[in-house]
Amino acid sequence: VAVADIVADKAQETVDLIAKRTPGAQALPVTVDVTDSASVRALGDAVTERLGPIDIWVNTAWLSSSGGIADYSDEMWRRGIGVNLDGSFYTAREAAKRMLAAGRRGVIILVTSGSAHHGRARRYQYVAAKHGTLGLVRSLALELGPAGIRVVAIAPAATDTPGYRAAPARFSGADAEQARRLLDDTIAKMALGRLAQADDIARAAVFAASDMAGFITGSTIHVDGGVDAS
Repeated sequence: VAVADIVADKAQETVDLIAKRTPGAQALPVTVDVTDSASVRALGDAVTERLGPIDIWVNTAWLSSSGGIADYSDEMWRRGIGVNLDGSFYTAREAAKRMLAAGRRGVIILVTSGSAHHGRARRYQYVAAKHGTLGLVRSLALELGPAGIRVVAIAPAATDTPGYRAAPARFSGADAEQARRLLDDTIAKMALGRLAQADDIARAAVFAASDMAGFITGSTIHVDGGVDAS
C-alpha cells in the first residue's frame, strides 16, 4: 500500500501505524500535492515503480473554510477548490489512466461529505467542491464501468479527529460560532449518538474496494450515523 500526504512526516506516521498494526505489511510513504497535476502524476509513477499496477485508489484530501459571501476572497475560493475538486479530478484521472493502460479492473474511491447533498451557509468552496466531486463520481462510473473499473463516493459526517475538534478555534467571530453550532447540530442528528471514528470511514472504504461491493458504482456510501436520514 502507498500512503500519500502533502506533509512527509504525516505519510510516514501512517506508514509506521500500518507496520505496528500489521507486521510485515509493505507500505510506501510518498509526498503529494493534490492541487498539482504533475505531483499527482509523480505519485502514480512512484507507486507503480515500487509496488506495481494500481488496483485501488482512495482520495481523502480536503480543506474547509468559512466566510460571508460579501467578503469571501478569491484566494479562499481557489485554494479550497484546488484541494477539494481539482484534487479529486487529478487523482481520479491518474488512477483511471493507469488502470485503463494496464487493462486491469479496479476501484476508485473519492471521499465526499454530507455537504455534497446539502447547502451550508458560509462554506462556499467546500460545499461547491463536494457537489462537484459527487458529479465526478457519477460521470466517471459511467465511462469506466465497461472497463471493469468501479467509482464510489464515501460521505462521512463529523468524524472525531483532532482537526475536527479544533475546527472552531481556527475561525473567529461569526465563523467560529457557526463551526461550534455545526458541531453541536451534527452530534444532535447522529441517530447512533456519537461522532464517527476514523476506522468507521476506513472500514467503509475496505468494503467499497472489496468484491462484496462488486455491483456498486456511481453511488455514495453514507457513513454518517444517521445524519442524512434526519
